[in-house]
Amino acid sequence: MSEGKTKFAFLSSFVKTMVLVAVSVLAVGGNFMLERSHADGGIAKSQSFSAFDYVQDNLVPDNGILRFADNSNSTTAPSMDVQSVDVNSHEYIFKFNAGKVWGNFLNSDANVNILIGEKAVIIPNNAVFDLESDGQNFKITTFDGDLYLGFLDEGVKPTKYADKFSEVFMNRLVVPRDSQVTVYMDKIDQRLKGLLYSRLVTEFKSSAIPEETRKSEWVTLNSKKDLDYSNQLKNAVAKDNRYDGNAVSEGKFSEFVVWAEESLTFMPEKKREMFFEHMFAYLDEAIFYANKEDAVKANEFLAQFGEYKALVSKEISGSQEYPQKLDS
Repeated sequence: MSEGKTKFAFLSSFVKTMVLVAVSVLAVGGNFMLERSHADGGIAKSQSFSAFDYVQDNLVPDNGILRFADNSNSTTAPSMDVQSVDVNSHEYIFKFNAGKVWGNFLNSDANVNILIGEKAVIIPNNAVFDLESDGQNFKITTFDGDLYLGFLDEGVKPTKYADKFSEVFMNRLVVPRDSQVTVYMDKIDQRLKGLLYSRLVTEFKSSAIPEETRKSEWVTLNSKKDLDYSNQLKNAVAKDNRYDGNAVSEGKFSEFVVWAEESLTFMPEKKREMFFEHMFAYLDEAIFYANKEDAVKANEFLAQFGEYKALVSKEISGSQEYPQKLDS
């Protein structure tokens, strides 16, 4: 090779290197600014859901609904407080004091705890229910899904979201679909600790939902509102899917940008978020092309999603978000 060609090859390699360095610096700088913005904005976001509206629908991100009954459907004025909100992990803790409320979390990924007094916690994830209380005792009616009720030992006060398996509960009861149960607060005491489930069911007897309740104005009105809201969500999803299939950019430069974003992002939370964004972009493409009945493209992106998923690190697969993302 001549000296001129050698110099040209060296300069070409040098220029490519400098371009990559420049892009890398921009990627790092951009990610740093985004991470700072994400960190600075977290507190403000967590305070966005701070109080309930007893007249209008209360939308709990994402896709959860709580509605309160007026005096025509309840003899007790509604009272419910927001105890804590963590938007990033979709965790909400509310305290129900009195009144009547309709909840629909059937298509929601929100993790919700509803405290009843100092002794019970309702876990309504993926359920449609009606909750009523006179400030002393309460009744739960489950119309769809399964609702869980956790019992608290004396002096135990939950400070964060607890799922149905949490050890914070001394015992727990499921109120299945198409059933209702009335809970008397004076029955929640040390006797429930370690009580076999068969005995627990006997203690808090559930019954089928009466036909009169199903046909009541309160239930029919909320069922219609839920249907209207569900149709709005479907239309929104359909609208979001009407694009040209560009969620995943192609080409070597795009591959480098993806690599730079994942490799040059240093905040663990942001790194996981970036990985999920890239991985599920392939799944979005597969769904898009499946809707267009393009099986070849759909299978191509589905295979890429599988390959990307297989590369997941132990740090990410062991994170709390990973199983939640896969199930959502």
